[in-house]
Formats: sequence, structure tokens, C-alpha cells
Amino acid sequence: MEEGFDENSLGADFYAKAAESKNRFIREYFDFDGRLRNMKVNYLAKRLNKQGDNYLVELPEADFEEEKQISEILADADFVQREQKMDELKWEKASDIARMDYFNMNAILAFLVKAKTVQRWAELDAAKGQEMFKKLVQEIRGTSANLDLSGGGKV
Repeated sequence: MEEGFDENSLGADFYAKAAESKNRFIREYFDFDGRLRNMKVNYLAKRLNKQGDNYLVELPEADFEEEKQISEILADADFVQREQKMDELKWEKASDIARMDYFNMNAILAFLVKAKTVQRWAELDAAKGQEMFKKLVQEIRGTSANLDLSGGGKV
């Protein structure tokens, strides 16, 4: 998982390894991440009148339900807004993948995705980082408040 946050590691080998992972969260999240990055590469290549093919990650053909949403985000002229919206989309995707996972590895991996996002924004913009940290804490509190820890599931 940690490799997935290292820009130097994100290449065809990484995404192929993630696709073969036994963990559903890693497979699904990094498939999403690879498709998102390919869309960003195509967007930047088009804006710079360059060829982006050398920077695309080869992924299997599949429906990409977030494609329209990402296209709309990329159309935003404000770079900071684009990055914030992309990170919010990644946050939502991590939540969606681990939606019914409360006390297993997928929940931990979703938390790590969110924690890395908080860390990124804390370094870029202290106020935005603080806002995202509060959101993460609220999610954690909300998750635990909705659980019956006696083993009965949701209250």
C-alpha cells in the first residue's frame, strides 16, 4: 500500500502487482487510481500539446464509473480546486470500497488512504489539512457510534 503513495513507484509494474493482489481493497483502489492518473496524463498532454502515451499505465478494459466526474473536475481552471476535488474523489472511493468493512484490513487501508490525503494537504495548506483531519476524526467517531460492539452489528 505504501508503494502506492510513492510517485517513483507508480508505473506499470506497480499497477500490475496491485491488480494481482489478494486484497480486494488494493485491487479496486489502485485500479481506480491508475485510471484516474491516466485521465490526468491525457488531460495534461492535451493542454501542453504533447503525447502522453509514454506515461499511461496499461490497464484492462473496464467500465470506469467515475470517468465523467473526473472529466468535469479536470475542466476546472483552478489548479488547487482540481487537486482538492481529486483528493475528495479518492477519499470517497476509499470509503466506498470499504463501506461494509469495519474491523478488517480494508478498513485500515481506507484509513491509510485518507490519512495520506490529510498529510498531503497539511503540507500544502495548513487550514485545508486541519479541515480534512477533522473530517477523518468525524468519520471515525461516526463509524464507532453506529456499531454495536457486542457483536450485533449496526444499531
